[in-house]
Amino acid sequence: MRSTAKKNALIVVAAAAAAIVASHAVAQEPLRWKLNVGDKLEYDTSQNSIVTIKGAPVGDISLTTRQQMDMTWDVTEVNEQGDAAIQQKVERIRVSMKRPTGQSIDYDSNAKEGTAGAAATGTALFEALKKADFRFTLTPRGELKDIKVPDEVVQAFKNSPQAAQLGDQITPEGIQKMLMQDVILLPEKVPTAGDTWTAKSEMSIPSVGNQIVDTTYKIEGTKDVAGKKHAVISAERKIGIAKAENQLLQVEIKDQTADGQALFNTDEGRLSSMTLKQMVVMTASAAGQSIEQSLDQTSEVTVKPAGDDAETAENN
Repeated sequence: MRSTAKKNALIVVAAAAAAIVASHAVAQEPLRWKLNVGDKLEYDTSQNSIVTIKGAPVGDISLTTRQQMDMTWDVTEVNEQGDAAIQQKVERIRVSMKRPTGQSIDYDSNAKEGTAGAAATGTALFEALKKADFRFTLTPRGELKDIKVPDEVVQAFKNSPQAAQLGDQITPEGIQKMLMQDVILLPEKVPTAGDTWTAKSEMSIPSVGNQIVDTTYKIEGTKDVAGKKHAVISAERKIGIAKAENQLLQVEIKDQTADGQALFNTDEGRLSSMTLKQMVVMTASAAGQSIEQSLDQTSEVTVKPAGDDAETAENN
């Protein structure tokens, strides 16, 4: 009897332990993109930002911008390793901007009437983006490679008013990452709630120095969206500036916060959504004068099968 009781007790303990492990497990295998030839996805991005500058020669100024970009992905090939060759097309671009003067600028690439005056600034770049045929390969972990961006698009970025601030971003790799906004790198191993991993990127900005971005991801658990299981991944981001020698413009980050959340569809093997909220306050000094600039920005990404409006409603 005592032997039977001990066995039953061990079974109960083992079952409880298994239940604890199961409650912390997010998936039975590593989180991976699992695309198939013929898949067509809608990859849509939006970005709301407020830039405030204090100490400028013309006084304190503020610029509010909203940008939306709708793109489609067509999966043309998938190799044995799961790397997916993707053809990307920009379907629509919308930009709304409120200048310090109070003047509003609105641009919609689908608008029938032409864009004139101040609102026409930058339309050459938008038109180049809409005409372009982008191609890249997405690995199962979410890494980008074999990126092909038309020369016309690269040149349009170089001719844009923001060229000086973009620096190293004006490359096929940099442009593709800008279009996708936030490329989440998935963990190497099978995820368990509480697991963390990091991703690092570096970019040279001619007038500032080297910008270093460190992102720390964390598995928070799971969530059902539209009847499908999703891994919940939080993200914290930190930006640093490595000053170059003899740098004329000295930039120092005074304060910053950046956090977000991604939902990765474990049933279908793809990202569903990601949101990143970021606030950065920095000072820029040159020739004995200094200004303070703050950025308050929210970036959002949604990914869904083409035509699936129900999932968008669930994510929102």
